[in-house]
Amino acid sequence: MWAGFFKNKDLENFFMGTAEGATFGTVFTMAYVVIVLWTVIISLSSPIDRAMRFFNFIIFLFSVLTLFSFFGIIFTLVKTGIFP
Repeated sequence: MWAGFFKNKDLENFFMGTAEGATFGTVFTMAYVVIVLWTVIISLSSPIDRAMRFFNFIIFLFSVLTLFSFFGIIFTLVKTGIFP
């Protein structure tokens, strides 16, 4: 199952940064900056009891982004090997 998945040329181009348009580095950086800024704005603007549902959503986004970055690291290691 995974062997066929990692041979997808579009995913390879996306994670290696050779795709046209958005690449993994661009998407990851912009998403991380937006989530951090969102956390700061919510922290400064609302009381903690009203902001908890927003923090839970932000925690979910950080988790998804972290899992996505781990997937990208694994994908890169599978393609290039540990010692390229």
